[in-house]
Formats: sequence, structure tokens, C-alpha cells
Amino acid sequence: DYDQCARVLKHGIAVAFVYSVGTAALIHWQVGLLEYFGQPPEVVEHARAYVAFLAWSVVPTLIFQSFRGFCEAKNRPWMPLFILGFGFLLNVFLNWLFIFGTLGFPAMGAAGAGLATLLARVFMMVGMYLLVRYSSGFDVDRSIWNFFTCTVVLFRRFLKLGIPTAFQILFEAGMFSVAAIFMGWIGAGSLAAHQIAINLASMTFMVPLGMSFAVAIRIGQAAGREDAAAVRRIGFSTFASTVVLMGCCAVVFFLTRWHLPWFFLDRGVAETLETVRLAACFLMVAALFQVFDGLQVVSMGALRGCADVRIPTGLAFIGYWGIGIPMGHFLAFGTEVQSPLFSVLALWIPHIVPPGRSMGGLGIWLGLLIGLASASVALSTRFHLLTRSTTTK
Repeated sequence: DYDQCARVLKHGIAVAFVYSVGTAALIHWQVGLLEYFGQPPEVVEHARAYVAFLAWSVVPTLIFQSFRGFCEAKNRPWMPLFILGFGFLLNVFLNWLFIFGTLGFPAMGAAGAGLATLLARVFMMVGMYLLVRYSSGFDVDRSIWNFFTCTVVLFRRFLKLGIPTAFQILFEAGMFSVAAIFMGWIGAGSLAAHQIAINLASMTFMVPLGMSFAVAIRIGQAAGREDAAAVRRIGFSTFASTVVLMGCCAVVFFLTRWHLPWFFLDRGVAETLETVRLAACFLMVAALFQVFDGLQVVSMGALRGCADVRIPTGLAFIGYWGIGIPMGHFLAFGTEVQSPLFSVLALWIPHIVPPGRSMGGLGIWLGLLIGLASASVALSTRFHLLTRSTTTK
């Protein structure tokens, strides 16, 4: 139903615009609250202008995502990829201009990085609009740009799937955000090492993330034609290939853990060696972390293709926030931090850490590993049980 596809795109853009403007305004307002999160003063100082620019880049980002999802669902992912790739190169170039003040531009530092990101994301949004608007392959009638014809019924159907999916992503992203705050409590060196490890893990995570979009589309098509056997075959084939791929990434991380951090650091700084040591330690955990992180995201995509979003959202919350964050806090700070959270943990978590000792940043990463492992097992099991019952019927 190509007409319905275009109508869904219009409603998606409307939701993305309203939500992103509200979110950007909220984030911009919260810039003034950074100092209350217990972060090092030097981090707060550089973060203010950067976050302000980054907040408003949410608007073009989410509108771009609406266009990209439309193209991918119609089996045309290559043009969004090219636009995204060019946007990446543009971002690198603008960073060079604005951060360091080259070619006569003022040196803006971290603020320049935020401005570069905002401009690159605006370019990507405009590029996607021009592609969908004028490409004959999409055959989008110009009447769909009349947003006054949006209907409550389609908004309701749209949000019924979209809101639980949004919370799935929020719970996972929130877990990593809280982990960064925990790292800031430990010190600037641990936070720097954490950021290095997260950047490297995020880079390899892009592959299973893309596979999660693909498996959602393919399973959705198979479910639409009521081919239950194909749903299971597509899902488990994706699971297996993800585990193999991320297992290879894990081996690379483990073998190169002492070398990769140097790409992010200045060899002339005295604190660099300690940061490298911490980053190498975190990358050892990230090696195993990779496999579970990839499996949980493709499991989520497979379930989304089955239009099963509510129970997976609950499972994600339990894995990330019921297990991952509490375990990370406990292992990181042990009995050194007396807080209501620790008091609750002491009742149901065995004494993994000896009294008076803690694991610092390594404990936070182990908590992330445990949370992701719990979520991946629960979500893949959910897919197995759901599709097995469908196949049996």
C-alpha cells in the first residue's frame, strides 16, 4: 500500500518534529544543571556550549531518521547511506574548521565540535528531503506534505509501536549515560578511558544495529505474508551471524587493547599512560560485552518485526536498570559508598566485593556486561517462544 507508506512518513515527520523541538529545548535548559551531576569542573566548562549546540541538532537528526526509515522499509537503503557518509565527512571537515580555527575561522574548541555536528545534521536532513521529494522511485505525491491532513487514527497506530520502541532505546542509552556519570565520580582519567572504550565499542556496534533494522523489515514482510517458518529462519540466521561477527570483533579488541587507546591520546601528556591502562582494562570487558550487545539489539529488532514491543520493553528495563546499573554501582563502589541504593543492593546481592574494597571503573563495565547479557538472553528467548508457538499453530 504505497499511499499508506507515504501517509505514515508524513505522520512520522510530524511526530519527530514536535518531539525533537521539545527535547532540544529541555536539553538546552539542562545545560545549566551540569555542575550538579558531580562532574569535574573542567568537564563542565567545556561541555556547556557543546551540549547547547548538540541539543538543537536533535531536530534535524530525528527528521532525517524518519526519512531514512521510510527508504529502508521500501528496500532502498543505499541513498541514505551515501547521504550519511557525506554528512560524516562534512562533520569531520567542519570540526577541523571550528575546533582549531583553521582557514580564518575562530578557534571554538568543544563548542566548535557541537556547531559542526549541528550543521552536518542539517545537511543530512535537507539531503533526505530532496531525495524523497524529487526521486521518481519513491513516487511520493506532493499532497503528503500537507500536515494539516494528519489523522488521529494513524497517529495512534503509529505511536502504539513507536512509544514502546522508544523506551527500549531510552533504557539502553540511559544505562550508558548513567555509567558515564558513575565514571565522572571516580575521576577525569576513568571518564576519559571510559569514553575511549565506549567509542570503540560503539563503532563495531553499528553493524548489528544496522542488522537489527534489516531483520525487523524482513521479519515484518514475512509476518505480513503469514510465513511463520521464514520468520524463525530469518531471526535465528541473524542471531547466529551476529554472534560470529561480534565474536571476531571481540578477538580484535582483546588482542589490540593496548594499542587502540593511543589513537585518542596525546603521547606528551603525563597522565596518558594511566588512561591507556584503564582503557585497556575496559576493552578486555568490552571484548565479551560486544557479543551480548550485538545479540540483544538484533533480538529487539526481530521482535519489533513481529510487532511485539511491550513485553520486550519490560525485559529491557529489567536487564539494563534492574540488573546492569545496580550491579555496576555495587561493583564499582562496593562498601565505600553508603547510599540508599547500596543498602538495597546489600540485601539481595552476595558479597562479591570484600568489605572496604571496590573495583572502580572496571566494576561499572562489568555491570554493563551483566546487564547486556541478561537482556540478550531474555530477548532471544522471548523471540524463540513467540515464534515457536506461532509455528506450532
